[in-house]
Amino acid sequence: MSVGIKEREIRALVALLEDDSAFVQERVTARLRELGMSAVPMVEAEAAKADARTRKRIRSVLESIRRDALLSEFAALARAPVFDLERGAFLLARTAYPTLDEHAYHRQLDDLAQAVQESLTAAASPVEIVSRFARILYGPAGLTGDFEDYYDPANSYINCVLDRRRGIPISLSAIGLFVARRVGLPFVGISMPARFLLAYENPDARILIDPCEHGKIVTPEECRDRLDRLGVAWRESHLATVAHRDIMFRMLINLITIFQQTGNGAQVDLLGRMAATIRHALPPGAHLPG
Repeated sequence: MSVGIKEREIRALVALLEDDSAFVQERVTARLRELGMSAVPMVEAEAAKADARTRKRIRSVLESIRRDALLSEFAALARAPVFDLERGAFLLARTAYPTLDEHAYHRQLDDLAQAVQESLTAAASPVEIVSRFARILYGPAGLTGDFEDYYDPANSYINCVLDRRRGIPISLSAIGLFVARRVGLPFVGISMPARFLLAYENPDARILIDPCEHGKIVTPEECRDRLDRLGVAWRESHLATVAHRDIMFRMLINLITIFQQTGNGAQVDLLGRMAATIRHALPPGAHLPG
């Protein structure tokens, strides 16, 4: 019986969106947001019957509901003792693609992991393991850096990077971390200025690779030379391992900077809320890069 009552309420609320009164629209929107994601399928069904003006209002309400749900889910993720970067990356993608089929992209990551696993059957040394991993993910037929349109927001969304096979260093590295986790390889993120890297790290070896350069193995000396050319003073901490929360924060800041420059205030506000959530959810004594 409660389902029937809820359905009748949603129909009545959507019908009220035809009213031009700002007060009515505000109250209706507030109530539909209270009902949350459970109301979305029926609101969408009612939208199909509405006129163009009302459909536009309904779309605005749906955006608000999805935004509320996303922020709530991200807040729960940020509070977790162990931050799930892969889940965070897909929530970030949903800020631009709210209805994306995440399962399809998880399958792509699973397929990449299977290809890596199969390539490692005869691998012996850490260098050989790293080289085979890099060849599968970042070789000629794999993911690469988008140097033609580096600041395209699509380069920061995990679904777009997997679709287009190109991205920026941090998104390419994130995919590497997701695949490495699936096959049990000890890769970590290295938040070097101007170029995010990956490192294969175990008690016997630490090998750096650059996902933007087809997974090329790079030495600390080469990293230092690169920063010298950019006028960045060298610090050993530039090659320190970075936590997954820090990676998420940097991904958010990258996009916030892009949308500030393009004047997309709605995205700046949404991503800013997510960045603030990461900061406020940190355990005592922890910190994130400025």
